[in-house]
Amino acid sequence: KKSNNTEIETITGEKVLQVQKGTEKAAVYVDDQLEEVELTITLENDYGHLKLEDEQEYELKQITRTIKLNETETEEGTGGEAEETEGQEANRIRLNIKAEDGTEKEYEIVIVKQANLELETVEVNQETLTYDKEKERYEKQVNNGSKPQITITASNPNQTIQLLDAQGNILKTGVGTITTTQNLVPTNLTTKYKIKVISNKGEEYGVDEK
Repeated sequence: KKSNNTEIETITGEKVLQVQKGTEKAAVYVDDQLEEVELTITLENDYGHLKLEDEQEYELKQITRTIKLNETETEEGTGGEAEETEGQEANRIRLNIKAEDGTEKEYEIVIVKQANLELETVEVNQETLTYDKEKERYEKQVNNGSKPQITITASNPNQTIQLLDAQGNILKTGVGTITTTQNLVPTNLTTKYKIKVISNKGEEYGVDEK
């Protein structure tokens, strides 16, 4: 008996950040600075065939294509199983899938540009700190009454970094990296700061706070 399986097993790529895959549609998230991305699309069934909608010939099991991301459109959500966030930029490709028994299906892949809001390093007095996932913070012990120097560097040098106090007041802002010296109050045993990273395309494209 020939299989009627038209499902996609994986959508992969070296520069793919995340994939949300459904039966009719998938969202593939990539860095917002990319102009193109290479995707490898693999079917579950070894004897299924697939191609891009505008191509003539089907290929067995798997295809690899480089998708240009120059032309974009702003999306408010695709609905269904794979959704983009409002303000993100999306590109679309459509696939034709043919199962072993000839069953056919159309499939849409939405490629969403997503801001890289990760931090490269956080340093206090030139010592690199490790993020404590359980406490959800960076932590450094310093001498009481000292003036620690804080340096924060974003993974994407185009992103805006802000250092805020516990009340949300901006203490320092810059692009790519910031360095600031803070005066600690001797009577306060603990001083808390917030780090905010904002996409260079605006807050609607991504904001992260630690």
